[in-house]
Amino acid sequence: MLSFLALIACKDPIPRSDADDSGDTETQVEAPAYLEGIECEPVVIDSDDDPASGDCILSQAVKGGMQVMINAECTDPAITALGSKRHLVMVPDESGTLLWLHLGGSGGKPSNTTKLGSAAIDSGYRYISLAYTNEPSIADRCNCEDGPRPVACEELARTEVLTGEDASPWLVMEPDESIEYRLKALLQFLNQQNTKGGWDEFLTAEGEIKWSRIAVSGFSQGGGMAGLIARDHAVNRALYFSKGAGSALEAMVDPSAYQSCTTDEECGDWKCCPFEDLNCKAPPAEGGLCAGQVPQPWANTGPDTNGDSLGDANATKRTTPAERQFAVVHREETAWIYSPEVFETWGMGSDYIDLDTQQSGFSIDKQLFSLSLPPNNDCSEHQSMGADSCHSIHPDTGQPALLPVWRFVMDMDLD
Repeated sequence: MLSFLALIACKDPIPRSDADDSGDTETQVEAPAYLEGIECEPVVIDSDDDPASGDCILSQAVKGGMQVMINAECTDPAITALGSKRHLVMVPDESGTLLWLHLGGSGGKPSNTTKLGSAAIDSGYRYISLAYTNEPSIADRCNCEDGPRPVACEELARTEVLTGEDASPWLVMEPDESIEYRLKALLQFLNQQNTKGGWDEFLTAEGEIKWSRIAVSGFSQGGGMAGLIARDHAVNRALYFSKGAGSALEAMVDPSAYQSCTTDEECGDWKCCPFEDLNCKAPPAEGGLCAGQVPQPWANTGPDTNGDSLGDANATKRTTPAERQFAVVHREETAWIYSPEVFETWGMGSDYIDLDTQQSGFSIDKQLFSLSLPPNNDCSEHQSMGADSCHSIHPDTGQPALLPVWRFVMDMDLD
């Protein structure tokens, strides 16, 4: 889960100006230098000293197919980080030609996403919920003790986690722990285990990922990873849960938006926070800043074309077309503050179907969904978008309220 999720923002911030005795206004308050970001030691993704335990493959029959849990280290001995988490693979009795790839949230386990997988295999997809380096969170990778790192941190950290390239000076990670490396190793392993299973259809002759045959989905941190994949690759379709990109402190993105404060009342609907504690666990003792949130700058960029690991052009240059991207957000989670702006920027519109009142009959030109139903099992509204045990249950169907969205997106003919 990304940083700043305890913050409350408003759509129309109050003016950032002071008035002098003459009645003139709009005297700009200069943003302090620390809004350029804090430097501290990089976060290190350690490899596990001990090999993962247990059998390489654990399998069982499920309704409509087979479920397999695979030790990631068995697919390639170079992969050792987070060894206790296994890849979840689900295969329908009659496999189609597409793969559904899901990326979970920070700290989440692939084994917690079997309901999404069951929907996928029921629609004919092969399903992989990938065990990737989703610990620590992007927030923890991009925060120092005294405040956040430079605002470019999220994009660079995500790029390194996705591709394995040495993109971020604030993250130390072995290239073979990346999402792309782990996925390629898993597909090659599955093909070796079943040479007639067709798993090589998701790799090129050179062993690269064939993204056009893959649908991607992601929750929270995984939603941002899915958003980056769909920016840089033409995937079959993409479905974002809660977010497709994270948020940033507005004053770091636009220094002219800086507003100092001592109380919440000075910030309208925002919170007044100490810079070193942007989650506002305690009010600022000697003054702070109004901590409004906006989408991360990389949400407004296209693929990296000059090799600096930062996106270029703008969101209209995203490689996956807008009509192949879909999203669902809980209206009581903090992502509702900024995710709608992200999705509108990506050409997905601004009209949300309310899953509280509509569970069927979706129009094929609708790509956005929201709900406010309470989460299950004392989970938070944000958690309800990810794990099996947390999904909101619709009172009329007794099923996860997200189920109709899963099936709608999976079954839509986009070819």
